[in-house]
Amino acid sequence: LVFFIGFLFSFALQAQDKVQWAIVYNKQSNSVQLKASILPGWHLYSQHLSTNEGPVPTTFVFDEKNGLVWLSEVKEPISLIAFDPNFEANLNYFEKEVVFERTIKGTYFGVISGTITYMVCNDEMCLPPVEFPFSIQIKTP
Repeated sequence: LVFFIGFLFSFALQAQDKVQWAIVYNKQSNSVQLKASILPGWHLYSQHLSTNEGPVPTTFVFDEKNGLVWLSEVKEPISLIAFDPNFEANLNYFEKEVVFERTIKGTYFGVISGTITYMVCNDEMCLPPVEFPFSIQIKTP
């Protein structure tokens, strides 16, 4: 049992190595941008998948904060769509780099935190889903 748990943990660590996240605040658009840099040969799934019988879609959960009001849900650019042999379905995904964005309504200063859940695959295999906690400080002007 200990070996099996260690084995699963090692796959989760490998998945974290395939995607690097950078979370920034864009003052011009008053938005939080969540940028994923994806290693060559791997892909990250969209928030919007055509089937529930496949990979885990990328999801964003933001911690509720007093005074923080969102103007939008998390937006994403147009994704690639292709047949995924791992799930035998046409799926939406991103390669190389993608920037997700969520706009703040009004003015907010303080910490924005949450969790990104995502899954990566290549042409031969998928790694278990990863939960990536994030936090960003938005400072006064």
